[in-house]
Amino acid sequence: MTRWLFVRHGESTANLAKTYSGQTDVPLTQRGHRQATTLGHKLAERLGGRSLEAVWSSDLQRAIRTAECMLRSSQSDLPIHTHGALREQNLGMWEGKPIEWVQSQSPNQTPMAWNRRAPGGESLNDVARRAVALLASLHPSEANLIVSHGGLLRAIIGLIDGVPKSVIGETAIPNAQFIIRDMENGRWSAIADELLR
Repeated sequence: MTRWLFVRHGESTANLAKTYSGQTDVPLTQRGHRQATTLGHKLAERLGGRSLEAVWSSDLQRAIRTAECMLRSSQSDLPIHTHGALREQNLGMWEGKPIEWVQSQSPNQTPMAWNRRAPGGESLNDVARRAVALLASLHPSEANLIVSHGGLLRAIIGLIDGVPKSVIGETAIPNAQFIIRDMENGRWSAIADELLR
């Protein structure tokens, strides 16, 4: 079994302003930096005796800075691998808009529904397909740390846990907290196959 540690970035300026950032490259707040540093102090404990083999991050600065703060405070010298497949959901015309305003436009629909797309954006299904393809290509034997975003983690954690796709978009993913899953080898490939059906 391999341990996968998933982390949503620390508080960003968009989180503080309660706006959708999507793939807009917003920075962490000072609180977000502190959250990530605190999380790094807990990393060894969360590894449960396993060796951390690799750190992967979205290529957006709020995720990269979170990973950097975590590694610095945990005194790890591992490099951070960045990849666009771990980016947040592209929210198209919703990016920069207040969350409350977006929700008010379709009060009976979850904005982050599995197959719903913002105008010019991606669905959670789209996000899951690109993320799972990358994760299935990684073959750690002990532990991997993945630092990413709420939408992406909502999708892949939901798939791991078998959450019905109709409600995956309602899953809350807090900033700067560990979500840990121990997975058998080949599990990502099985999830990738399931997404193709």
